[in-house]
Amino acid sequence: MQRNKIVGATDATGDVSYLVKWHFCDEFDLVSGADLREKNPEFIIDFYEKRSTYQRNINDRLMGVPDELRILNADGVDVSNHIATDTVVAPPPVAPPDVMAMTADVNDSGSVDSAVSYSIPVPGVGNIAIDVPLQPDENMQ
Repeated sequence: MQRNKIVGATDATGDVSYLVKWHFCDEFDLVSGADLREKNPEFIIDFYEKRSTYQRNINDRLMGVPDELRILNADGVDVSNHIATDTVVAPPPVAPPDVMAMTADVNDSGSVDSAVSYSIPVPGVGNIAIDVPLQPDENMQ
């Protein structure tokens, strides 16, 4: 049977076992960690990544980052859903003139580059690298 998700983990006898829910089944089985690691190590890695404090730290550090700069977390949930409503969000900074000039550059072949990259300083987080795709100009042939 195909595994649907791991619901929990236990270490009652010194050997780690996982409570696994199977696809199209309402039942759970206690599967030894050795068997599960051997057959599908990515499944166990995913289990621990979802429960890690690291992801919570990332979410905490993203507080105050403008919504336009947010990405989806591993569960497919927008990280902005986890921000308190009273959080003050600073407006996104305006790109410096030299960055704006780079967006208008046309290379020797006459085609416009597909994106421009720059970093935005975010208080409490540091610099965030941003790749901005360039929109094709309707007037350019």
